[in-house]
Amino acid sequence: MIYRQMFNLPTNHIDMPEALSDITVLDCSQILAGPFCSMLLSDMGANVIKVEKPSGGDDTRRFGPPFINDESAAFLAMNRNKRSIVIDFKNNHGVEIMKTLAKKSTVIIENYRTGGMDKVGVGYEDLNLVLGPLRADNLGDLEGVLNLQVILWITVLIAYFPATLKRRIPYMPIGLAGSLFLFTPESSIIPWIIATLMLPYLVIISKVTRRWVADWSIIAISGAFLIQSYQNPIASEYDFFEEIILLAILVIVEYSRRNERLSDFSINTAISGLFLSKAVLFGTSWLIPWAVVFYILITAYLQQQDAVKSGEESKFVTAS
Repeated sequence: MIYRQMFNLPTNHIDMPEALSDITVLDCSQILAGPFCSMLLSDMGANVIKVEKPSGGDDTRRFGPPFINDESAAFLAMNRNKRSIVIDFKNNHGVEIMKTLAKKSTVIIENYRTGGMDKVGVGYEDLNLVLGPLRADNLGDLEGVLNLQVILWITVLIAYFPATLKRRIPYMPIGLAGSLFLFTPESSIIPWIIATLMLPYLVIISKVTRRWVADWSIIAISGAFLIQSYQNPIASEYDFFEEIILLAILVIVEYSRRNERLSDFSINTAISGLFLSKAVLFGTSWLIPWAVVFYILITAYLQQQDAVKSGEESKFVTAS
């Protein structure tokens, strides 16, 4: 393969380690948005390989005037610190070169029309991508469980959860909980397990969680359970997993009620979402409906007793 070195800027005078020096970016984009993105990555030390078409390369090369030494100033402004290679996707040799480069790359950037790369055999599935060094073929039985969406979800959790505990990004746990219904039934097992384990810490154990964050997190996760039970039911892939998740959320909600960690509105909304789910109303397991019946009876009795002792009108309403 022959690479052409593009215009470089005299950066990093003191030879400090660069943030993205271990990252290789395969830039298949053109014109402005994609090249600007990869340029920012190259400025931070990434090894960027720009892939161009054989008929004149990136269209930005012909933008001008002005020109600098017969090179378009617009092209140079968006493509500094990169190397360039011409690949013809219309022949098999070019496709094989692209796949070889993809295996050595951490990031692939493209801005073709939707499905454009798929048509020539270098799309998401063709390149066997998951994330960074991970490839679907190398995951074995985990291929359906550990996909790009799951890894990105976990990445966001790891990156922002410490900030959430410092009350800096309060919406993060709400968004992560509410997005659980977007996963396929097979790939949802890891996010659901993590979310169910993190929820008690966020709602019950943590002393810094804002009350409204805890309220909306429990509403979001019950809403996600409700939507997924109809749209992508987990039960289609894992026996009893749906029941375990539902019962775990109920336990967390009830414990929070007893310790006044959640508002009555969030508790009632969350429980309503769970009880309206397909797993409760139309599920094949006998365990869930009977568990719900006993939960309602026991909870109603305990709430009525509490209302009688306190004499507060609002507690009578909640118990009803």
